This record gives sequence, C-alpha cells and structure tokens, in this order.
Amino acid sequence: MCEYRDCYLAFIDILGFTERVRASDTNEEQFNEVLRGLTQLDLYNPGKTDSDDKGYLFSDNIAIVTKKDPTSLGRLVRRVHQIYGHLLSLKLMTRGAIVAGKLYWSESIIFGPALIEAIELEKKAKYPRIALQESVAQDIKSICAAGVLQQIAEGRNVVRQQEVVTEYYDLDLLNLTPTWGVGLSREGWLAGIQAFLIEERSKPQMDKEKLEKIEWFLHYVDGTLKILHA
Repeated sequence: MCEYRDCYLAFIDILGFTERVRASDTNEEQFNEVLRGLTQLDLYNPGKTDSDDKGYLFSDNIAIVTKKDPTSLGRLVRRVHQIYGHLLSLKLMTRGAIVAGKLYWSESIIFGPALIEAIELEKKAKYPRIALQESVAQDIKSICAAGVLQQIAEGRNVVRQQEVVTEYYDLDLLNLTPTWGVGLSREGWLAGIQAFLIEERSKPQMDKEKLEKIEWFLHYVDGTLKILHA
C-alpha cells in the first residue's frame, strides 16, 4: 500500500545555476561544464546499497531522501557534504535544509509534508548554508557522539547554532574534512573557496542580493580559517 513514511530529507537550491544555464545556450564550453557537473553529481549512497536512499534533480534543485534512522542520517549528511563541495568546485554556491517528516518517495516521484517544510526552511536560510530543523540538529549531534561521522568530522563540531533571530541550526560544512580531490587539505579547500568568493565580489554590476550572499559566505570562510590557524 502506498503511504507516507518517516524520513530525513535534504533539499538543496543551486544558487546562480539559472544564469549558468542561460549562458550555456550560446556558449558550448559553458554547456559542457554544466552537463559534466550534473553528470558527476552522485545523489545516492555510494554503492547504492540501500534502495530507500533516493536522489532527485529537478531544474536548479536537489532533493535527497532516506529512512529515519541514525545510519541513514549519517549517509545523508556525508552525501550533502560531498554535493556541497562538488558544486563549490564548479564555483556554484548552495543553500538548503535538512528536515525530518512524512514523505512519499519512489524512483520518480516525491511529495509530502516533509518536502514542503524543507523548501520553506531553505527559503528562510537566505544565505549559502544548510539549515537544520532543530530535531535534526539534535539527531546529528547524537550520531556524532556515537562516532558515525568521524571520517569527516574528526572530533570537530558538525552543527552550529545560528543567531537567535534565525531560530535554527546550520550544518557546519566548512568545519568538515573534504572527501573529494586528491591530496586536498582542509586549509587548501577553504583558501580556494575564499579566492573564488573574492573574485566573485569584484565583478562589476553585482546585484545587492547576490553581494549579500557572497559577503556572508566570505565571513563564514574567513572565520573558519581563523579558527583553523588559531
């Protein structure tokens, strides 16, 4: 019988993707870059060992869903971490949310209250970050304490609480160890993001909303580097 199931759901918006696609209409190099970037996105669990892990790509949005249990949540966090890093390597920022809730999902269909909640939380996030429902933040803290994310966390915080006015938590992705790129150190990865953001900020005729996102993200990167060097 078809019915809603309890799940963890990540919803990600690829910022700036619309402009990249428009440019690809008249630029073969841009077209190939977009196609290659999307083809390399692995939305599923490595090895695809669990049929309940599903990834969906539609326009400039990504949705990843898994069962509501600690092991599945660990896989989901690692997958979001990898997608976040992969898109940054293509000079694309992301904004998203991870929630727990009720959802129907199959090979080609996804709908339900959890998807609505994830989209609403993603919009509230405003800046390039992955917002967490409070219950999800607590669940991630619990699996970290159990060592589930030790490979990428290495004892560092995975969750950070935002200012009171934002009323949610973030997945502290810059505090995690990169799992892509041969010999890529965490410091080298952060320095690369910093250089990309400074380059973006210097572009002429930058609209105010995009500039605010870049400034926020640059502040996040700078703060993470300072902690790393302390």
